[in-house]
Amino acid sequence: MLQNATFSCYAPKTLHRIFKRTFLLSLLYLLITSAAFAQKNIAVILISPAPGANIDSGETVYTVSQLYNYSTDTLKNSDSVVVELSVNGNRKLQGLVLLTTDVPPGDYYEFGFPLTWTVTTDVNNADYCVKVFMAHESDPDTTNNTNCIKVNFRAPRHSSGISPVSNEASVSVYPNPASSQLTIQSQEAMDDLLSIYTLDGRILTSQRVVGMQKTISLAGFPDGTCIYTLSNSSGVKYKTGTLVIRN
Repeated sequence: MLQNATFSCYAPKTLHRIFKRTFLLSLLYLLITSAAFAQKNIAVILISPAPGANIDSGETVYTVSQLYNYSTDTLKNSDSVVVELSVNGNRKLQGLVLLTTDVPPGDYYEFGFPLTWTVTTDVNNADYCVKVFMAHESDPDTTNNTNCIKVNFRAPRHSSGISPVSNEASVSVYPNPASSQLTIQSQEAMDDLLSIYTLDGRILTSQRVVGMQKTISLAGFPDGTCIYTLSNSSGVKYKTGTLVIRN
């Protein structure tokens, strides 16, 4: 029997209000959940060292990469990105990069770190790879999360026993930061080559350094951080460092 059953019936206007309220609540729920589980699509491009670079044993190499934001959301200041560096498939380094600024969609964030490599035998056409991924969020497309180049690692060359005169401890490069000029000074006579590069590997100058002191002009050099190297007469790099130019 149905006489004890309870039924509800809504007029059209009441039904419209209920539908509208339910729709808005459902939409709000979707917005909240999609924000809570937002995915970040990132990619990486390795810009230094340059493809085909020769890396000498004991040389400090500045690995510089650009992290691209291909998602629709901004990467926030203090977001964490895991960075892995591998050579021929063997992971050599894993670390965490904290973003120091917001990265809007379509923009990139540049980061780098120095590494000193030691090899006992030559390794040619080695796969030098950088991989990135978000520390606390998933990435729907990981095809561009790794970028590789080919480099050559060179073991120390043994000479006839005559050591080059120049060594890192005896040579000073100053001032740093520098503006109009840079001085290279040694405790003993030099016949070396000074090279200055941008972080992306573009050479700014390469000059011979003869004697115990040489001053070079920095006129026309771009402001920012550069890399300098000193090589002896045998072509071996014995000193590498960063130089800040403020014209």
